[in-house]
Amino acid sequence: MLRVARLLVSSKLTIYRGLSAYNKNGHYWTPDREWARQFTQSGRDSEIKTSTIDTSVILRMDPLPRAYNEGDFDKALAEARAQGFKAVWFNEGSGEPESIYVL
Repeated sequence: MLRVARLLVSSKLTIYRGLSAYNKNGHYWTPDREWARQFTQSGRDSEIKTSTIDTSVILRMDPLPRAYNEGDFDKALAEARAQGFKAVWFNEGSGEPESIYVL
């Protein structure tokens, strides 16, 4: 059974997205700047887009859905949309930072 937690106290979270010629737009972000750097063309700071998101609009399931599992991904997005969330936390695999998929 999946448990869904919504934070009662909202706070701002800085998130990052690495940009390259093949990765200009998209929905995946991370709170880990160095992880985002891995998705840039050359690793320069100018290729890292920065934004903020209110944590109260991010669905956090327990356990986190796996970004690399199509079934987990689809269920998480459907749940987020049904509950009015604007983003979802995802597990990126062992040893990797979590990501945020912004709808």
